[in-house]
Amino acid sequence: MKNSLRSAAVAAAMLGAIFGIGCSAQADQTTDKLKSTLQERMGDATIKSVEKSPDNASYHYHLALALSKAGSAQRARQAAEQAIKLKPDYAEAQKLLAQVKG
Repeated sequence: MKNSLRSAAVAAAMLGAIFGIGCSAQADQTTDKLKSTLQERMGDATIKSVEKSPDNASYHYHLALALSKAGSAQRARQAAEQAIKLKPDYAEAQKLLAQVKG
C-alpha cells in the first residue's frame, strides 16, 4: 500500500508539473503547448490511466515516450525512471532513459 500511495504521489506531481499548476505566464504558455502535444500524442485516456493506475510501469513508460517526443527530456527521464522503479527489468524504459539522458 505504501508503494501505491508513493507512486500515486509521484504521478500526481508529474502531471501537476506537466500541466503547469502554479506556473508563471511564460511557463503556462510552454505548459499549454506541452499539454496540447501530449494530448495529441497520447490522448486523455493515457493520462487518466497514469492517474488511475500509478503502479503500472507501462503507463509511465508511454508517458515518458510521449514527453520525449514532445521535447521534454527532463520530464521524460522522470517518467522513465518511475517505470523502471516499478519494473526494474523493463528494457524499453531502460533504453528510453538512456536516450533522454543523452
